[in-house]
Amino acid sequence: MKKLSVPKGKKTTAVQKRIKTQVGAQENTAANIIFGKMVELISTGEWRSGMHLSEVQLSERFEVSRTPVREALGLLKEAGMATRQPKLGYFVSPFDIIACCELLNIRAVLEGYASSELTSRRSDIDIIILRDIVKDIAAAAKDSNQNNYIQAENAFHDYILEHCGNRQLWHLLYSSSMGTLIRGIRERIVVLAEMTHVQTAAEKEHLEIVDAIAEGDPSKAERCMLEHIRGGLERLQKTIGPIAWQKGNAFPNPVK
Repeated sequence: MKKLSVPKGKKTTAVQKRIKTQVGAQENTAANIIFGKMVELISTGEWRSGMHLSEVQLSERFEVSRTPVREALGLLKEAGMATRQPKLGYFVSPFDIIACCELLNIRAVLEGYASSELTSRRSDIDIIILRDIVKDIAAAAKDSNQNNYIQAENAFHDYILEHCGNRQLWHLLYSSSMGTLIRGIRERIVVLAEMTHVQTAAEKEHLEIVDAIAEGDPSKAERCMLEHIRGGLERLQKTIGPIAWQKGNAFPNPVK
């Protein structure tokens, strides 16, 4: 991650130092690292709804003691991706449509703001890099390569967040537990929304965002990002059908 320095002539306050220390400690704990891996396994469908999450087996898998595994399972439960049953332990939760909508609406607003901020400070290099990433997104969508698509999609959004100039926004949507969860939701949509639905919008929507940034139009860039993220929900709705969507509760992981 790009190191952000304090502007010349300004000293880092005690509060800023404390925030930086706290954030760094949170990012590097074993529990948070394991939590991120768990979210990824659920998001990709490797861990399916109803799967039992054994502390013993997970500690062996991640080669850590049971304490950070227990803490990570607690984070997973708080995130709504696992449930805990007395005397039985933790289980992977079915995918919650309402929670997905809530998180993606938060993400849409914050990433829209990030796109607006990047537009105001853009450079020619930013535009070149973003256009190259869009080419990777389009190629992965054309080939129906789910893994490559997710990697390229993540690279696109991560670049905007990293270079928008707001360090706290970067930490919130990338390094924090919420960021890990939102990232997992993003990947889960690609897994659940068949690539045929993704293909129709992949290149067009991302190019519209880059074009707005290149034009120097912050409002347009923000609007395009909002429409892109909310479009993901629409594609998901087409995949699972209106009945499941209207119920608003859970539906199982996709069968591989």
